[in-house]
Amino acid sequence: MQVMKHCGATTVPRHQLMRDPGSAGVFKTQTHNPYNHAALVDMVEEKLDSFGWSIVDFDAGLSHGGKRAFWLMDIDHQDHKMDHPAYGKQFSLSIGGRSCWDKTFASGIAAGDRTFVCDNLMLCGEFRLNRKATTFNLRDLPGMVHDVISRLNDRFGMLVERNHTYMNRII
Repeated sequence: MQVMKHCGATTVPRHQLMRDPGSAGVFKTQTHNPYNHAALVDMVEEKLDSFGWSIVDFDAGLSHGGKRAFWLMDIDHQDHKMDHPAYGKQFSLSIGGRSCWDKTFASGIAAGDRTFVCDNLMLCGEFRLNRKATTFNLRDLPGMVHDVISRLNDRFGMLVERNHTYMNRII
């Protein structure tokens, strides 16, 4: 599990996502309300915890002087088993995200068993949300994050069954 970093992003520890946008010369306007990159990560972690999920692995990258962030986390659940009876653990579920302060793209998260996050702005997954850094972003994002994680949780069985079907298929 790793964020694809080939367009200038550098790997950073999670605590570096907590920088204040003002420290990079990005300021709030009437229509643009940037927040620190860790805010979205923290919202996701809080919601995962409320559904019984835990973070197994985490990778993050920053680019453009810290104005753009990309991250990916593998998740696991103590009550849900992903192991295949014959092949063991062959896949994992993950949630990835991105955020920016320079208005280049909307912040977003994606979740599923084939989640992909790249510093070239690509964000793919089974369940997604995108949201620009508007005035009401921090008010609306927690509900949107809840929606993505609840859909992932509700469809967990379908994702596992699909992967096990692929593993059982002889090509």
